[in-house]
Amino acid sequence: VVTQQWKDTYINAFIPLSGAWSGGNFALAAVISGGINASGIQHHPLFPSLRKYCHGLPPLALRNAARTFPSVSTLLPKPSVWGKTVLVKTPNRCYTANDYEALFADMNHPLGFEMYTSTSIINEGFPAPNVPVFCFYGTDIPTPERFIYDSGFPNTVPRVVNGNGDNTVNLLSSEVCLDWANQAQPFQFKTFPGVSHVKMVSNKSVLKAIEAIVQDSQVQ
Repeated sequence: VVTQQWKDTYINAFIPLSGAWSGGNFALAAVISGGINASGIQHHPLFPSLRKYCHGLPPLALRNAARTFPSVSTLLPKPSVWGKTVLVKTPNRCYTANDYEALFADMNHPLGFEMYTSTSIINEGFPAPNVPVFCFYGTDIPTPERFIYDSGFPNTVPRVVNGNGDNTVNLLSSEVCLDWANQAQPFQFKTFPGVSHVKMVSNKSVLKAIEAIVQDSQVQ
């Protein structure tokens, strides 16, 4: 934690790209069954190393690995954002972001809930940074939002219900930064329809927008 004086002195602007403020719902399928389709999580854009070394392995073969990644736990959807929205459905019940203890128990992985509770405090709450913010994120790409399992839960591949997002981060998660609009410092946001999560760092329109901010700051 730094002081406001330090931020005023050393931070000219904060430009988050596709911030996963409330995680990414795909992480749920990763810890439940290892992936969202027959290709498994190794084909998800956030797991390039798994694509390289684990090509062709079924999702369940990678589930144990996914369950050991603390970063995956931090990406589970936050209750403060998703509330009572059903994220996982099985023949026996529905689960929201408020039901993780029951979800992990029902998939016989109670240690997962312990990992979640120990990592969730890292990014719990979303206080405004109180520096100039330019929040950029992609939209209008089908993004996994809800996972429907059959009687084989949790050892089966779910049916995926998509929502809006950037293919990795759900729109509801990306829009958390909008809560900062009333901060004391300037705030702007810009959406980039059709730009995926991993393309945000190379898309020409995104880079041009960043360049304009940098040039403007140099003039000032």
